[in-house]
Formats: sequence, structure tokens, C-alpha cells
Amino acid sequence: MLIEAIIALLLVSLAVIMIAQIMFFALDAQQKSHLRFAMLAGIEYQQNLLISGPFESPALEAGRHSRSEGELMITWSVKDIGANLKEINLAIDHARYALHRRSLHFYKSSILKENNHE
Repeated sequence: MLIEAIIALLLVSLAVIMIAQIMFFALDAQQKSHLRFAMLAGIEYQQNLLISGPFESPALEAGRHSRSEGELMITWSVKDIGANLKEINLAIDHARYALHRRSLHFYKSSILKENNHE
């Protein structure tokens, strides 16, 4: 009888430990997905801001630029390729999760302008 009780307690404790481990991994995955979504939204917002702004804006001057949004740090470097073309490297980092760096590479031209549909 004692051996059966010990085996039953062992099985119950293993089940509780496995459930706790599964809950921990699920919460960790949820936190990382929220972080990745926030990083994606931040980098997309900054890309749209740079694309929609004027070609000669201070944010598009040659060199390195940065801004922070809470724990997110957005950096971009601008390189003048020609009189009408700029190369932009945009990256976003998280203060606590350095391995989750995301980057984006694109070009901006002063020749291609948006049609305002007057």
C-alpha cells in the first residue's frame, strides 16, 4: 500500500512539473511574440516615416541616426549614392533581448515621387 501511494505521488508530481514547464514555455513564447510584433511595428513605422518624408530632411542626411521608443532602440544609417539616390540601413534592437535584432535595407530616390491624385 505504501509503495502504491509513493508511486501515485511520484506520478502526480511529475504531471505537475510537466504542466508547469509547459506553462513556462508558453508564456515565454507569448512574450517573445509580443516583443517581435512590437519590433516589427516600430521598424515599419520608421521605414514609412523615412520613405514619406522629404528627400532632404534631417533624418535622411548622410550618417548614423537613432531614436528610442521605451526599450526599443531604432538606428539607421544613410549613405548618399548619388545626387538623387540614398541607401538606408534600418535596424531595431531591444534593450533586454540583444539577440532579437531586426534590420531592413532599402533605397530612397528623389526622382520617384508619390502621385498626390489632385
